[in-house]
Amino acid sequence: MFKKQENRWLSYTQLMFQLVRSDMTIYKGIAFGHIINTISWVIPGVLVATYALPLLGISQNFGALVALASIVTASFFESFGAATAFVGDLEGNQTISFPLTLPMPSWLVLIQRSISYICKASIISIIILPVGKLLLLDKLNLSNFSSSKFFIVFFSINLCSSFFGLLMVSMVASMSEIMKVWNRFLFPLWFFGCSQYPWETLHELSPKLAYVCLANPYVYGMEGIRAAALGQEGYLPYWSCVGMLLTFAVSFGIIATRRLKKRLDFV
Repeated sequence: MFKKQENRWLSYTQLMFQLVRSDMTIYKGIAFGHIINTISWVIPGVLVATYALPLLGISQNFGALVALASIVTASFFESFGAATAFVGDLEGNQTISFPLTLPMPSWLVLIQRSISYICKASIISIIILPVGKLLLLDKLNLSNFSSSKFFIVFFSINLCSSFFGLLMVSMVASMSEIMKVWNRFLFPLWFFGCSQYPWETLHELSPKLAYVCLANPYVYGMEGIRAAALGQEGYLPYWSCVGMLLTFAVSFGIIATRRLKKRLDFV
């Protein structure tokens, strides 16, 4: 019995790997365009934050904060694009119906889709670090950079954003509603998610608002990536950030798969 179960899960794993490989083969043809799109908004944002806004009295370190925050932003925004494509597929060609015919549970198809999201978001967001360093030079001080901490939180961010993408899909019934997610949820979460400032600064301004914002996954991505790259001082505890990102990822995944499973069973 246990041998049969083991073989079944091995078969599921192989199917998932083949589906991910197929997704990435298709994505390879458009990845360069996505990278260019990302760099196109990262470069002006970082340049303005680094060289223009300090003339208005904003901290000289603002450019570094924005550059690192762009890694998190790119990951979550890429998940929105993937979610939009998923909703469009459910309304249109329903290519998702093919993996649903394979001998594997429908919830594993969703997990496979999330793994593909992680791979795609990682490709897009990892390029921002060298681009940011090239633009900022010594203004992005990486003397306290920890590669192990960086890649742990980087993976956690992309894992969280991938399941958040599935959650967005589960929240809308059609393409006509997808922008509601952006306007009502994604942009407010980003704006209050410490993308332009450290959580410590928000706490100084309004402790109550700062504690409310701790329910926002963006906060932990922004603070965690900065702590890994710039050092712990001035940011939320690194391991707390990683723990909360993983907690959000699991929560988003459970909610999204439960909501989408019934929907996919009818595709």
